[in-house]
This record gives sequence, structure tokens and C-alpha cells, in this order.
Amino acid sequence: MQRVSKIIRNIGESRDETEKENQIRELCKIRGIDLPIASAILAACYPEEFMIIDRRVWNEVYHRKYLTRSPKIYLSYNLHCLKMAKKKKLRLRDLDKAYWGKNYYSELKAMFKLSNA
Repeated sequence: MQRVSKIIRNIGESRDETEKENQIRELCKIRGIDLPIASAILAACYPEEFMIIDRRVWNEVYHRKYLTRSPKIYLSYNLHCLKMAKKKKLRLRDLDKAYWGKNYYSELKAMFKLSNA
């Protein structure tokens, strides 16, 4: 647990993207922690700086491409979300909810072949 805390603190304090990438990679080496779990931990600890990587949000950001589990790609995704949240004047968590809801609605619409009503 101490190792996890130290890595999380290092990520939160770092301003260097390469260092963050390396620290996220270290975090993902810990048994039971993969990139989605790591992103959830970071989002819980630093909600104004990190977004949870989620299949639905990923689909909205990258137009239905397969979820890539790379720390470098995650940081790129996170940067996109930070910029979009700032542009839309939203908190990251609210942006996450908006993207998630949009994707969920799109899937339901396709599933039930709903009109644009």
C-alpha cells in the first residue's frame, strides 16, 4: 500500500509527462491494477487533473476505436479531456458524465432504432 501511495503522490506532483507516464507504468505493474483502475485511483486523488478511462467515454473521444491500454495514450486522452472541460467550462467529472451519457444514448438509439425525436 505504501508503494501505491508513493507512486500516486509522484504522479500528482510531477509536471513532466514522461515521468507521469513512467509512474503510471509502475503503478500498472502492481498486481490487480491495470490502466482503468489506475485512472480511477488518480481521478479519485486528483479529480481536477485526471479523468477515468472508460470504454464509453473513449468511444466518444476517439469515435469508437478500441480502448488502448497504454500510459502514453491515457495521458493524451486525459489532456484532451482537460482541454475539453476547460473549453466547455465543466469539471472533469461532469465532462465524464456528459460523454458517458451521450455514448449510452447513442447505443440505445442504435439498439432500438429510435428516431431523432
